[in-house]
Amino acid sequence: MTIPSASIASENQILKNPVKQWLIIFLAVLPFQLPLLQQLCFDQSATGFLQYDAPYYLANARAIFERGNGFAYPNPYDPDPNSPVIYFHWLIWLLGAGVKFLHLDPGMLYAAMGFIAAFVCGALTLKLVELTLPDPKGRKWWFLLTMWGGGIVFIAGAIGNLRAGRPLMEYPFGLDTGNGSWLSNWGRNIQFPTEAVYHGLVAAAWIAILQRRWLPAILTVVALAATHPFSGLQHLLILSAWFLFVALKDRTPAAWGRIGMVLIAGGLFAGYYFWFLNRFPAYRNLAALWSVPDPWYSVCGINLLVSIGPLAVLAICSLYCKHWRANEADKFWIIAFAITFLLMKHDWFIAPHQPAHFIHGYQWLPLWLIALPQLQSWTTLLFARVSRLKASLVCIFCCCLFISDNGAVIASELNGAERDVFSFAPGEREMFAWMNHAHLRGVLVCYDTRISYLTPVYTGVTPYYGHLNNTPNIRARWKNVSAWYRSGQTGPWLDSVDYLLIERSQPPAALDRSKWHELHGNPNFVLFAHERTAPR
Repeated sequence: MTIPSASIASENQILKNPVKQWLIIFLAVLPFQLPLLQQLCFDQSATGFLQYDAPYYLANARAIFERGNGFAYPNPYDPDPNSPVIYFHWLIWLLGAGVKFLHLDPGMLYAAMGFIAAFVCGALTLKLVELTLPDPKGRKWWFLLTMWGGGIVFIAGAIGNLRAGRPLMEYPFGLDTGNGSWLSNWGRNIQFPTEAVYHGLVAAAWIAILQRRWLPAILTVVALAATHPFSGLQHLLILSAWFLFVALKDRTPAAWGRIGMVLIAGGLFAGYYFWFLNRFPAYRNLAALWSVPDPWYSVCGINLLVSIGPLAVLAICSLYCKHWRANEADKFWIIAFAITFLLMKHDWFIAPHQPAHFIHGYQWLPLWLIALPQLQSWTTLLFARVSRLKASLVCIFCCCLFISDNGAVIASELNGAERDVFSFAPGEREMFAWMNHAHLRGVLVCYDTRISYLTPVYTGVTPYYGHLNNTPNIRARWKNVSAWYRSGQTGPWLDSVDYLLIERSQPPAALDRSKWHELHGNPNFVLFAHERTAPR
């Protein structure tokens, strides 16, 4: 049984109609936005931050104008007043400008950026699918599967739980890298606003490459490299390898010139990250922490097997059915996958530097796009050989398996499984607003690590400690504050502190009122300023 020509014509009409096209994109994107929409609609204390690192980007953004020079910023979680102003990323600058000049709420700005970027990324992904599938049969469904598809992470985890006698959903993503935190398939990345922007840039670059529009490809990859080091390095290497392949085939001056342009961009990138930043001890100390081997950042064989194993088999079958005669697009996808794979496993060659950062679905989409034309062909053949009912049941079953990873993730997050959702505690929003309006500057101590982390996002003060991986000497700082809070032990460290933010329900063991005066209070918090700090 073949798909009627009327259905093909109808699908062509849908994909050429802008309104219907955006409805399909909306359908593809919506599931990944449900956790955000749930928080914003049902949580009056919502911040818009759904993941631990999310506030960090806005802290950096604000630091450009609070402690930086209007262009670059220091580490917002380094309370040293001499912390070097050495970091610049254009996306962070845009976020900072929105907070500084438009007075937008940091969390809402971040969420809105992600919502828009998710739809742009979805639209560009649809274009990738259209370029991959010239035949429009079922194209809208293949696009939805491109956005929703995953591996067998959830299925393997659920089977493991059942065999071990554990509840089905106790640890369903334990076989994935970082318990699924590194977003091993393409669509899931649009849950995070920054990743939605990065993936939109990558999709735009890949579209340009498939269309042999070399300058837009170079510019989009350079834009990516100018705002994210890991993805920037990854795609500069992919672009360099592809341009070298094309140059060896074309043997034209223009082809070699393109390599020169990418090498210049790569040289500037390397100069900034591997020479300029390393001149500063503050950066070297943090980079040393990031280089410590940690299972959370490592990619092992079982992670790859459950996240991309089935796709790898399908991609190989697709190439086999072509008698290994890969077309130009296939060759690009092979190169993109190979570079990404080597970066994910760079611990084979050098000391690992958080290899999981190179995942983010960049190893998933190339394999899927290699397999996609053959999957379309097999599906057409299936509908031609068996009844529509049987073919539809087979397709529905396979699709359910394919989208099970993302479906399980979204379901668990909607049921409250996401532990890093940030909401304001009672009185916290008012206190931050007052501090921001008072234009306070200096170092603040708060015993609550979550509040300390959010402080530079919503105010101009610098926390004594904040982000777990970006606060210098965070363990020693926490010990200092904990000893003072619990037993009243002080030390020279307290002389560098300008403000104390204390929860009324959990006061410190001792507070020398002769040195600290109350600056502002509400029913939940009280803010003290050191005697040397004049009230504003």
